[in-house]
Amino acid sequence: MLNNFQGLNRIERINYLLALNHGTSEVRKQWAIQAIQYLQSVGFTSSPHWNRFVHNSGLPPTKCFQLKRHPADEEETFLQKVISHKFTEALFMLESKEMDKVEHYQNAEKAIQLLIRSKDYKNAEDLEYRIRGRHPDLHKELPEGELSAYRRIHLLGCACLFIEEKYFDCCHTFFNYLNRDLGVIEVLSENQYDPFISNEEILLMVTISVLVSIPLDNYDNFIYLENMSYFFDICPLLLKCLKLLIKTKFQSFFQIWHTVINPKCQESPFLHYGWSEAKSMMRSKIYFFYLRISKRLEVSYLSNILGIEEALVREEIAKLIYSAKLNFCIKDDIVFYKSSHVLADAAEGIKRNKLLIDNLVTSERSNNKTLREELENIKSRLADSTLLANSLLTHSNEHMDFDEITNFSDDESLSLEYEND
Repeated sequence: MLNNFQGLNRIERINYLLALNHGTSEVRKQWAIQAIQYLQSVGFTSSPHWNRFVHNSGLPPTKCFQLKRHPADEEETFLQKVISHKFTEALFMLESKEMDKVEHYQNAEKAIQLLIRSKDYKNAEDLEYRIRGRHPDLHKELPEGELSAYRRIHLLGCACLFIEEKYFDCCHTFFNYLNRDLGVIEVLSENQYDPFISNEEILLMVTISVLVSIPLDNYDNFIYLENMSYFFDICPLLLKCLKLLIKTKFQSFFQIWHTVINPKCQESPFLHYGWSEAKSMMRSKIYFFYLRISKRLEVSYLSNILGIEEALVREEIAKLIYSAKLNFCIKDDIVFYKSSHVLADAAEGIKRNKLLIDNLVTSERSNNKTLREELENIKSRLADSTLLANSLLTHSNEHMDFDEITNFSDDESLSLEYEND
């Protein structure tokens, strides 16, 4: 599990496994001690994982002494930045460094690794894309170390896509690059010493992305695409899985999926990011296949065939039916096709519209009734006001003489109205 990893890469993977409580207590203890010894050996223990290492090691405080040695050179300074997770400062050091043409792609590879460590996948993809855009002929005379770094950069770009659960983009990008440069097969076949992301992890990312994103009906054609034979030589696992799925041997496929692929994904700090969603998508793909060819299914049968808990099968099929608007129902242990007349949906729509119209008519009737009542009230109030005015006028005229009624002449009245205007 950790045999091929050393130094910084090893302690980061140890921290991931300890966080998961992976392995026995004795194994975790040994891992933690190894991490502590490495950090002490480089004279710098300011890692954000230090407390976890100390807790799992079981060592007395006298053996868990912390160190913060002054860096002797630029390389040691860079290492300390990465150990302490100061990735932005480490990246700045790389960018500020006077670039040597002999190590141009090797420095670019380090930069992408830092971006992935800091989970800045977007900028890692952008950097890989800019490098990918250069013409392949420019790299025919590159030194061996530079050519390998150039190729690994593209593989790291695919890894970012997988981590972000962009499965189709991952496999599409990978196989496009494979068609441009078969030399990537050599890189993936190398025996690695202390890799950042191992070749096995890259191959599993591509394998999972293909299985999840390529439709079941297209697997047969996919096998015979150009240059696929070269890839299957270094990744027979993908070919085996595809053949099982083509022959609808789902039980055998899921046995590999659960017992071979799942443990490797759980143990990898990079594979585990895209693994949970990939599992769900793969199960849904098989559910849909069965629903497409059957009108009646038993949840217990699917659970047994796929090696998945009944409760999870029932829950996920229900979600699939709802999200895809499939014409199926689940009752107890049975998933069955819900037959309906060709006009059933239209009839349901008419019923819904009739109910809506009835509600609107009822509402309008209520509004009209309220309005009529209000008008009657207004009419009644106006009648009362008229009677009151007539009564007052009659009473006033009974007590006024002629001189008071004609107190103003027409001229004076007009003059007053003019002034008022």
